[in-house]
Amino acid sequence: GQAGPKPFVDVSVTTPWPELLQHPDHSPMEQVEMMHNFTLPDGSNLAEYWDNKEYPFRIFKSHYMPRQHGKEGVREAVLPVRERPNVKYVAMARNGLEVVRSWNPFSNEHRAELLALWGGFPPRLPEDDITESFQTWLPGNAMGALWWEYVACWWAFRNDPNVLLLHYNDMIVDPRVGIKKLAAFVGVPLTPSEFED
Repeated sequence: GQAGPKPFVDVSVTTPWPELLQHPDHSPMEQVEMMHNFTLPDGSNLAEYWDNKEYPFRIFKSHYMPRQHGKEGVREAVLPVRERPNVKYVAMARNGLEVVRSWNPFSNEHRAELLALWGGFPPRLPEDDITESFQTWLPGNAMGALWWEYVACWWAFRNDPNVLLLHYNDMIVDPRVGIKKLAAFVGVPLTPSEFED
């Protein structure tokens, strides 16, 4: 909606994705610097959308996972969930076969130049053989950390008071229930009219 100091423009503007590097030569700190200094087409600064002092909290999207014993080798398991109990984390899980069905067309539409720039990532997967594609998402394979490890890591934290683990299908079947859960979790009361919008 349009509530708040800035209008909704795009999810990538209002909800930054810090680990999504724009170029393989960029460091995470260069990405953060860009998030603070990037000028949007309307002349405003990107940080005015996600770091606006009028908002009660900040939201970031990520594929990062909680730090935990036994997951030291998982590059994305970096979030200090239990060390920072006042920070809230919302994680979304999805059926693995649905992830593959959704990912394959998206991944396969990337231009060859982009794949070459990123060393062949994301891998092109066969859209007509879901079993072969699914193997790529299992532990130890190219996409394993993005689904298998992600779900396994967050599952271990599902009962922590600062974690809300949602299932994608529940949000699709009845988004109002999911929105109510999410609003209650982050402490944002919704009026009936806001809920209807």
